[in-house]
This record gives sequence, structure tokens and C-alpha cells, in this order.
Amino acid sequence: MNNKLKHILFLLLAFYVTFPFVLEKQHLVQDIIFLAGCILGIVINYKILLNQTNFFSPANIMLILFVVLLSVCSLAYPILLGTNDFSYFRGIYFTAFQLIISHLALIIIFIKFFKEKATIDLLIKFYIGSCMLYIFSTFLLVSVPQLKEFWLSLLYISETDIGHLMKSQYSTRVGIDGFAGFRHTLRFAIGTVLNCYLIIKNLKNEKRTSWFIYIALFFLLMGTLLYGRIGSVVSIIALFVLLLLFLKYQKTISLGIGLIIILLLGGLMLIVIAMLSEPVRIWFTWAFELIITFIQTGQLSSTSTDILFQQMYFIPSLHDFVLGQGWFTDPISGGYFGGTDVGFLRSILFFGIIPTILNYAIPSFILIKIVRLLYKKDKLSSVILGFLMLTLFVVFEVKGGIYHYLIPYILPFYILVHYQNDVDKSQIETL
Repeated sequence: MNNKLKHILFLLLAFYVTFPFVLEKQHLVQDIIFLAGCILGIVINYKILLNQTNFFSPANIMLILFVVLLSVCSLAYPILLGTNDFSYFRGIYFTAFQLIISHLALIIIFIKFFKEKATIDLLIKFYIGSCMLYIFSTFLLVSVPQLKEFWLSLLYISETDIGHLMKSQYSTRVGIDGFAGFRHTLRFAIGTVLNCYLIIKNLKNEKRTSWFIYIALFFLLMGTLLYGRIGSVVSIIALFVLLLLFLKYQKTISLGIGLIIILLLGGLMLIVIAMLSEPVRIWFTWAFELIITFIQTGQLSSTSTDILFQQMYFIPSLHDFVLGQGWFTDPISGGYFGGTDVGFLRSILFFGIIPTILNYAIPSFILIKIVRLLYKKDKLSSVILGFLMLTLFVVFEVKGGIYHYLIPYILPFYILVHYQNDVDKSQIETL
């Protein structure tokens, strides 16, 4: 297989794993076939995990046992308390297990395809490429309503997402997989952080960064504004850090000034288009509600933040804080128990503070290990990566739970930094 074809095939695979879509007809069969294919790929190539990565190291085995133990607890706890609410297991652990399998298969194929060229930089570029393909699908579907209507009629979409797609302020929250929401803005926020990491790393090592990476930065930021405003908070922080570094070094001041000019021109262009187009104006008002409200009232608030901080934040009782109630889904309303979207509160209300801490410890451990290994090669970029990923973790958890998404999303990078570290060691030994 030639190199170009290999890159195209892996990009398409990464795109589907990152943004999977399911057709209405035989959607369950499609899910089973995809999951079975991923499991088969892992089994056939198990030696890559066994011999070329640290996946079965004592620390990782302990991590796997923690996840299994917590998932078993999420099944046993509702039975013990008599609620029989297994939605926490279905929505958190079962979802995480499925994503872990697909992302594990993806990184195995990546290593098998590219061998010693399987670097974290290359994987980041494929991740960014997947995000770019997704936002282009959004532009296409929004620009051609007939195509959007036809494509959505073919997809398997939940009733809740169908309701969201009908809202005028959510007109841009659509992609190849249907409704694009919280999970998608998380994906794009991660892409922005990884993009900034790549630029900073190249800057520190005096390597040239391709224009694709700079152009992608704009589209990644746009994605967080299209699919969920919480992601744009993280993206703006990441861009601010990048801008500070550009302005710090004499040779990159022009890049910093250029970035400021592009952002200002982009903002001005959006304002002009919003004034001329009603659909864009509705999206613009929704996307920048926080800024518009601040200009009009002097207060940093929006409808979403008002509801979040006024209605969804509260101090649980001592009993709920320590032991929870065994409810994740409210038996009456069908929404989240306690009426809160806040990630850590939902977990505490289900089974108390100790399992909640363990839930957050797992992705935190993985992130720390990634940063520590990258730190050996480049201190500045790895520290900034750690800071931005921690910021992302905290900001998103303020709005909703992401730790079960974050584990599979960063798993390929966790495995790859260990693989790359081993490859580097073997190359040094052969010298």
C-alpha cells in the first residue's frame, strides 16, 4: 500500500471513530458489526499491545481493575439501595467501554500502519483532519437544506436530538452524525488544545509549522462556537496562551500580530454576515450571548449560565455527599436526578464522594502520565498541554460530565507516547 493511500484510509477511519454515524435501517446491526470489527482488530493484533506498548503494565492493569470495579459498583449499588436505576452504568461505563474498544483498535491500526513513523505529532494531525472533515460536513448540510433533510432522514437519531435539530438557535448544530452537541464541542476543544501544543512544540524546537495547522486553528475555534459554547471558553484560553508566546519571542511577534488581526477581521466578518442573514443572526446571538449581554448590561451572563449557577448548583445533604441515593435518572421527569447537569454532582448524587473521586482520578492519572513522558523531550509545550487539558477538564465538568468521554479520547495518545518512548530508546541503543 502506497503512503498516500495509507494516509487517506487512516484519516477516513479516524474520522468515523471520532464521529461515528449510524443509519436508521439496521442501526443495531451496524453498531454490532462495527464493535465486533474493532474487537477482532484488537485480538488479531494483540502482540502490538503486548510487545510494543505498555498497555499491560502493572499501573495500567490497576487502572483497568479500578474501572471494572467502579462499573460493577454502578450495577450493584442501585440494587443494594432498591432503586434499580442502571442508567448510570448504561450512560457512563457502557458508553466508555464501547469508545475504549474503538479507540484502542484505532491506535493499534495506527501503529501497524506507520510503525516507527507513528508519532504523537502525526496522530494529532489526523485528529485535526477528522475535525476539519466534520465541520465541512456541517457547512455542507447547513448550506444545502434539501441535502440536510435527506441525510438526516437516513440516520438513526434519538427523539431528544430530533427536538434539538428543530430549534432555530441550533441550526448550526448538525453534522454527518446528526445533532452536534456537548460531545462535539469537547472534541473540537481537545483539537484546539492539541493544535496549540503542536505549534508551541514546533516553535520551541525551531521547526516550521504548516499553514494547514494555522488554518485549522480557526476552524477548530469555529467548531466550538457552532456546537456548544462551553468549548469556545477552552479554545479562547488556548488561543490566548498561544498569543502570549507569540508576542514573547522577537521572531514570532509578527505571527502574534497576524493572529490578532485575523481574529478581529473574522469577528467583523461574522458581524456583517449576521446583519445580512437571519439564520446567521440567530446563531450569532446564541453563540455570543455572553459577550452581547456584557455589552448591553455590563454582566457576564447568559440564559445557560443563569440556569446553571442558579438552579443546578447546590450543596447535597451529608448522606447524599457520602453515600448518594442510587439515582442517576429522575424516575418522574426522566431528566438527571436532582435536576442538575453538573458532572460531579450527578456522580455524587448517584453513589457518593469516594467513587466520584476515583472516577476523576482515572483520566487525571492518564493525563499526568502523558505530560510526564512528553516533558522529557520538551518542557514548555508539555507543561502548557497539561495546563490546557486540566483547564478543559475543569471547565467542561462545570457544565456537564466528561470524564467517561475523556478516558477513551486521550487513550490513543497515552498508548502512543509510551510506544514512541520505547521506539526512541531502541533507536538510541542501536547507535
